[in-house]
Amino acid sequence: MARLARLTEQGFIDRIARLARPRGPRPRGLVTVLGIGDDAAVLVSAGRLHTLLTTDFLTEGIHFRAAWAPGVLLGRKALAASLSDIAAMGGVPSSFVLSAGFPRRTDATYALQVARGIAAQARRFGVSLVGGDTCAARSLFLNVALLGLVEPGREVRRSGARSGDGLYVTGRLGAPAAGLQLLKAGARHGRASGARAAAIRAHLDPEPRVIAGRLLGLTGLAAAMIDLSDGLARDLLRLCAASGAGAFIEACTGGRAEGPHRIGRGSRGNRARGPPRAWREGGARLLLQGRVLRGKLPDHRQGDR
Repeated sequence: MARLARLTEQGFIDRIARLARPRGPRPRGLVTVLGIGDDAAVLVSAGRLHTLLTTDFLTEGIHFRAAWAPGVLLGRKALAASLSDIAAMGGVPSSFVLSAGFPRRTDATYALQVARGIAAQARRFGVSLVGGDTCAARSLFLNVALLGLVEPGREVRRSGARSGDGLYVTGRLGAPAAGLQLLKAGARHGRASGARAAAIRAHLDPEPRVIAGRLLGLTGLAAAMIDLSDGLARDLLRLCAASGAGAFIEACTGGRAEGPHRIGRGSRGNRARGPPRAWREGGARLLLQGRVLRGKLPDHRQGDR
């Protein structure tokens, strides 16, 4: 029997998508505008707006270690992962359900800290917790399923990139990975300082770019967007695969934008200028990384987290 590692994450996603594809008349309910393969699904709802739906898991030993992550920051991170998906679609987060599994040995204080972190993040971004489930588990896990809203036709998909478009990111790249390496080397949150503390914070408490995503969606500046929770190299491959294009990384600027040029195609297909030099979101500029090229990249079989 083939091991799971040989199937790969994307292989499993592709297989279940084929198996679950309706073979007859679609069941009544919400009409799917965009399904598997993007940061969130897009569903037609009864009102004037479309519904966005995304979900994310955090599992101890895979995505975090409780010994390294203060409960409040773990709670914030659990919701931030799904908020970032809605941001990458250009939508507005609305409400969510939470499923949590705690080992019986978990200290009650730690569990309450996780709850406080989730609640604080929800208040910060104006989203409501509307339900969920809890259970005992061998390893601590948190799962968030988040709903968002977006105007019909305004969702920013992965598939919109075209040859000649500029590639931009918000914020600095590499800090979360650096923070993880520092934690593995023995550094801890609250005991590090300077750049080391900032890197650890970036790993434990990532910033969802909700305002930036919404502005880029409303203005039509972005032709395509993707959440970079798995890093530029992996997620850029996903965006290119969805768009049927390749990409060339020209420069990875560390913290300063060297005069942004194009950011993509405008909402009517015209070339749109990039944001002003001083355009910021959460203190971070849009940073130029490269260009989209013609032709597809090889399929590296990487899936959504």
